[in-house]
Formats: sequence, C-alpha cells, structure tokens
Amino acid sequence: MIYWFFSNGDSNEIKELKNILDLFLKATGMQINSRKSQLIVEGLNRQEKAHIFSIFPCDMSNMESPFKYLGF
Repeated sequence: MIYWFFSNGDSNEIKELKNILDLFLKATGMQINSRKSQLIVEGLNRQEKAHIFSIFPCDMSNMESPFKYLGF
C-alpha cells in the first residue's frame, strides 16, 4: 500500500506528522518500514533536510532522481 504525505517542510508540521504516525502505530501495531520508504524533498536546504531525516530516517531523494515503488 502506498501513502503520500505532502508538507512544506516546516519543523512543527513534520513533528506533528510524526506524532500522528506514532499514534497510528500505537492503535494498530503497524509501523513504517524505513527500508521501503523514501522521502522526496525539493526546495529545502541541507540543514532542513538533515532535520527531517532525524525524524524520518529513510532514503531521501529529489524529484529529478527516480524513486522506488515497492523496491523496484
């Protein structure tokens, strides 16, 4: 199953998204597989990307890079 989340990269917004996903984990027992997940970022500086990566540790690319679909 694929889920797309969109954000403007605001620190508070990213933290709130993480809180929502943590609540989902507590309610369902399901969690994000970071090996199969990917963040696609555009228009953020290196520091902003590093901050997001500290919250969501998974592969990070930009729109020019091809992204994976279920590992393909």
